[in-house]
Amino acid sequence: VDCSEEILIEGGTITLDVSADDAKGLKSDSLINMTGGSVVATVKGAGSKAMKADKGVVIRGGVLTAYLMAETPFQETDASSGEVNFSYNAAISCNQEITIQEEGKVIVEGAGIAAKGLNADANVNILGGALQLNLTGKHCVETTGDTTSVCGVKADHQVLMTSGFVDMTMGTDANASKGIKAEYVDIKGGTVSITNNGKYFSTSTTTTSSSSNPFGGGGRPGGGGSSTITTVNSTVAKAIKGDREVNIMGGTLVLKVPSGKGITCDSLITIGQKNGEDTDLSLTIVAGSQNESTYSNGGENNRTKYTCVPKGINCDGEVVINSGTLDITSYDTGIKGRYLTVNGGKISIWASYDQGLHGEYELTVNGGDILVSESYEAMEGIKMTFNGGVTSNYGKDDVWNCSKATTGSNNTIQLTVNGGYHYLKIIGSGDTDVIDSNGSFSFTGGVVIMETGSGSTLDCDGTKSFSGTPILMLFGEKTEGVPSGSDICNKMIKSISANTRYSAVVDNRVQASFTTTASASSLMYFAPGFPSFYSGGSVNNSKEVYFRSNENTTLTFSYDGTISNGSQITNVTSATASSMGGGAGGPGGW
Repeated sequence: VDCSEEILIEGGTITLDVSADDAKGLKSDSLINMTGGSVVATVKGAGSKAMKADKGVVIRGGVLTAYLMAETPFQETDASSGEVNFSYNAAISCNQEITIQEEGKVIVEGAGIAAKGLNADANVNILGGALQLNLTGKHCVETTGDTTSVCGVKADHQVLMTSGFVDMTMGTDANASKGIKAEYVDIKGGTVSITNNGKYFSTSTTTTSSSSNPFGGGGRPGGGGSSTITTVNSTVAKAIKGDREVNIMGGTLVLKVPSGKGITCDSLITIGQKNGEDTDLSLTIVAGSQNESTYSNGGENNRTKYTCVPKGINCDGEVVINSGTLDITSYDTGIKGRYLTVNGGKISIWASYDQGLHGEYELTVNGGDILVSESYEAMEGIKMTFNGGVTSNYGKDDVWNCSKATTGSNNTIQLTVNGGYHYLKIIGSGDTDVIDSNGSFSFTGGVVIMETGSGSTLDCDGTKSFSGTPILMLFGEKTEGVPSGSDICNKMIKSISANTRYSAVVDNRVQASFTTTASASSLMYFAPGFPSFYSGGSVNNSKEVYFRSNENTTLTFSYDGTISNGSQITNVTSATASSMGGGAGGPGGW
């Protein structure tokens, strides 16, 4: 059907067999408006479409079912320039806007090469209704050298979703495919389920071997020997890709990408509304799989890496998380941005092979409830600032790592804790640090509790400052240095038992109380005032902060109450670097 004006479908059944190349089942130079009925289109022709309109397609009711089956793209050579243009199957194609709303439903299936479900030159609006896609076609390597892949919803400008249901699946042959792709992606409500099983292109692999270091090796400063570093660059499948912005403000989203990334963007990703609630949004992401190929990255931190470099959320610019409930499983980094800011939300991350949260240049935590249940390093950045929030961190190497591993930034390496409540635990062994700052460390407020069976609790290479009303509780073997000052308590207790409450009490009020999860050589306690210490007992009428353990239990920090039935600890000594087995500290050390 070829119409110069509007095509209106109100009822009945239309069956279309689109076998010719570069053909359209329903074509309008103006609008296609569907309010009821059924349209079933089998699209076999190369580059052909079920529906195509110049000005708009609106599906308000009825059901459009499209089977996309073309095995090759349509190729057309421009007579004047000689340029070869390629086109592919689509269920709906429009030069302007595509809208699904009210009771409209679109079903798209098939193995069409590089097929698109919805393809708009301007916007795609999902304001209700339902979109169901199952695309299993392959990608296409064009004669120009470009590669085009399968995409569920593609808009050159914006994809907007306010309500309705979206259910997408991409097959394993859909290499580097996308679920949703646009310049701007805005999801404010509705239910989204995207499973992208597409594989990745390995675009390049680089292996470098460093020469032997006569001053020692092992990769770390002061070590000796040589190392081999391998990097792999690849183009991967993605659930949601925004060129400029991705804004997820509401709804329920489940994104699964066994060989790629959940959400990616070049400039800005915003999750949740400012001052919003955790119940406003539910976002679940699973990126990567143990079934994928791996390589050894070599170098200082030699470990297994997944070739498809899976990430839950990844942005070349800024990531801001304001609210919502996020549950991320990633076989590489959980959340990564050049600048990463957490203002709120309940966030749970499993990222056993890399970082939980990585702000390449800056990582700032102002609020929220964050759990990194397993990671190589729970949090990392060049500049790390903690102003608030409750964080529960578990890492195999360093729990918080403040370093300049990322090139291209002039930022000074600086770790600052101004507030919030933070629990950090080493779950690995060897040369580990609970906090490792390759630059300065400033502690002006908040509470930090660290646990490690061995290794260092705090390693800082630069200047260190301790002021205000902070509390540090270090359960471990050693630390590099200790804070000092006339109003700073720096005490140490030897032989700390597991599953035992340890409390610091000032003027009969509990200043800090925590129950250990493991034994330690010592408890190092730094805070204003001069407390007495107790083991065991209970705390009454206290205020409490709840950390989350990596075993689905709760760890409680208590303060501002009274202690009862505790045993006062008498073998309390001054904490010094030498008595803890640590180094003498850096220049200007504590």
